[in-house]
Amino acid sequence: GRAAQRKVVVAAMQASASGSELREETVQFRLIAAPGYPEMFDEMVTLNSDRNETAFVIVDSPFRATPTEAVTWVQGTNAVENGEDGLVGKNTYAAAYYPSVLTTDPVSGNSVVAPASHAVLYSYAYNDNVSFQWFAPAGLTRGVVQNASNVGYVNSEGEFVPVSLTQGSRDAMYENKLNPIARFPAEGIIIFGQKTLAAGASALDRVNVRRLLVE
Repeated sequence: GRAAQRKVVVAAMQASASGSELREETVQFRLIAAPGYPEMFDEMVTLNSDRNETAFVIVDSPFRATPTEAVTWVQGTNAVENGEDGLVGKNTYAAAYYPSVLTTDPVSGNSVVAPASHAVLYSYAYNDNVSFQWFAPAGLTRGVVQNASNVGYVNSEGEFVPVSLTQGSRDAMYENKLNPIARFPAEGIIIFGQKTLAAGASALDRVNVRRLLVE
């Protein structure tokens, strides 16, 4: 079933991330993501460490997590390794986002569900284009999501369920270092946080501060 297929894909992705070609000095990048696969967290962190921590890692929450389940997921209390059951790793060079987004397949024109990183990577690029890496890629100016029409999760029947994150949900996520992507009636879809997955509280638990040091 789905879990067996996912296991095969994850094994192949983990093997690819361990390859030496990504560690060559001639290959340059500043962002790392494995869209839809939180199982890749350790491999992405290791890759970044091997490259002298010159990049920043973006982590996706599971497609099927409700707002409450997403908080439990980022706490990692129900898991022994990184994956759909929980995120047990912490790293100051990484940030996690919730929920997934509804966007458009450019080939067919159909609506499709994409991982949070689909919107986050675009917003990071926009932020860096209009300002600098040390500005927060969040909020009503630089955190507006332009490549998605809605946010939500996939239910047990494989259907997309739109989510309007309440202030309580956003606060619970942010306190646990999960950055919410929220939809507001007037402002649209906004990335509403920029905390890293740092183990402790410090200036380095903010995305813009860590990316400044990376740069």
